Amino acid sequence: MSPTAIDIMLFSHFSLIIRRLRKKRRSAAAQLKISTNINYAARIPPFNNLPHLFSCILLYAMDPQPPQCGFEGNPDLYGLGIRIGVYFQWASALIIWRWYPEGRNELGGAYLVFLFALLIAMVVITARREPIHSAEILLLIYIIFGGVFTVMMIGLRKSHLQKAKKIKTSWPQTMALFFILAAASIYCTWFWLSGIHHHDFLDTNCGTYGFLFTKVSLKNKHVTRFFAALSMYLAILYTLGSVYAVGALAAFLMKAPWLIRIIQESKRLSRARDAKSPERSPLLRSWRIAELATGIIAPATNIVSFFYSIIGLEMTLHWNHVTGVYTINSVGQLIPFVIGLVGFIKVIYEPIKEKYKLGKRQTDGIEGDSRGDVEHDHESEKNAISGLKELNQSRDVEFEAASANRRLGYLDLIKPVERVTVGEWRKDGFKS
Repeated sequence: MSPTAIDIMLFSHFSLIIRRLRKKRRSAAAQLKISTNINYAARIPPFNNLPHLFSCILLYAMDPQPPQCGFEGNPDLYGLGIRIGVYFQWASALIIWRWYPEGRNELGGAYLVFLFALLIAMVVITARREPIHSAEILLLIYIIFGGVFTVMMIGLRKSHLQKAKKIKTSWPQTMALFFILAAASIYCTWFWLSGIHHHDFLDTNCGTYGFLFTKVSLKNKHVTRFFAALSMYLAILYTLGSVYAVGALAAFLMKAPWLIRIIQESKRLSRARDAKSPERSPLLRSWRIAELATGIIAPATNIVSFFYSIIGLEMTLHWNHVTGVYTINSVGQLIPFVIGLVGFIKVIYEPIKEKYKLGKRQTDGIEGDSRGDVEHDHESEKNAISGLKELNQSRDVEFEAASANRRLGYLDLIKPVERVTVGEWRKDGFKS
């Protein structure tokens, strides 16, 4: 057999081997963790009888190339549609706190249900030991607490104080918020202290990274300790809030006297029109500086949390090379996206509608000035007549008081009666 025929047979044989190896490599590339520094030539026996070209082809076929960084994400938890829907809700919250505070309970209740579902999903995945990456847990934490400090935090703003009568706080919603945040904070404390190190959470091939105002490694002990300390602080805070909420509910159901006094005092203070009202205590008037400071801190916290959470989510996805979460191709993503979009449009529509109604009322008032002038004249006449009647009545009362003084003086009582004012006679209920 000629050398050319041998070369052709060898080339055909190795081509078949190459195709089979490449097919196997594609199916198992995700599970392979092969270092890029391995010397493949040391593991391959020398082929002195093969042309150099065939040796190079065989080495290329056996080398599956460095493993791809990243992993296939879960679009049902943090896909593009879900993320955009969440971002719309956060933006709606910023608009509501500034221009439409009456709608905060509706938005807060809807987001509370979403937080509860997200927390349940995170706990169930962890309990079942389903394969999930540490970066994915960090993404869910961003969504939970980013929404809390953007949607649920309001502060003592002047606009809220002026519209306090229109805003009704829901006690069940407040209690549910404390319980959910306490549970989420406890879970995060466990995750950063123990779970990320000893649980079956997967690592990204090229390193697991997160966002803490910069790119940080989740394997860095200083980073995990910081997150653990922050989670522990929030766990203590929200647990105490939950205990206080339960105690207040129990006292309310038992009709505790101290709680009734607090409610009565709150109602009395709510009737005060401004901080200078005498119905407000000096302590509340001294809180005006704190209210102004909180009125600045609360909006700043909302805005910082809004941008920080969005940047944290997107950069964590990018740094960990998460794929499959940048398209809206499932119903599980489409529903949250539509809900968030419709809610955002509604929030924008409400202030515009209120402004339109106000402008229309002002226009109708200008057009009705001519008719109002006549009615105003009749009203002025009625007020003038009523004032004259009251003046005559006051003069009659004063005359009766003076006459009574004279009659009592004529009787030479033991203690002479001095001249009294009309107001004092009215207070004593003198008649005749």
